[in-house]
Amino acid sequence: MLFCGKPLYDSRFKPNMRARLLQDASVVAEEYGLSLELKRALLKSLAFHHLDTDRPGKDADPLVEAGAHPVGALMAMHVLQHEKRKSRVGEQAGQSLAPAFDRRTG
Repeated sequence: MLFCGKPLYDSRFKPNMRARLLQDASVVAEEYGLSLELKRALLKSLAFHHLDTDRPGKDADPLVEAGAHPVGALMAMHVLQHEKRKSRVGEQAGQSLAPAFDRRTG
């Protein structure tokens, strides 16, 4: 399925696309003309229900069930999960630094 595979493929090689998918996947799905079924699968996969489990690859299952190539979906989810983990680490670091910053200025 070209329309399902194209955004997944692009997410593997374009950091901006990964950021956009993580920020607002619905808009990206509309831009790529994904069907309602594919859009739902993408949103379900990007909820990362399996991110912190021993089977993170299962996050690709909704995409595969909707028609995405299994290997392409898995590789795209692998890269998107990495971005999600990086963003969580950055958020945690920012939260832990905020109180120290407030004490110095206040």
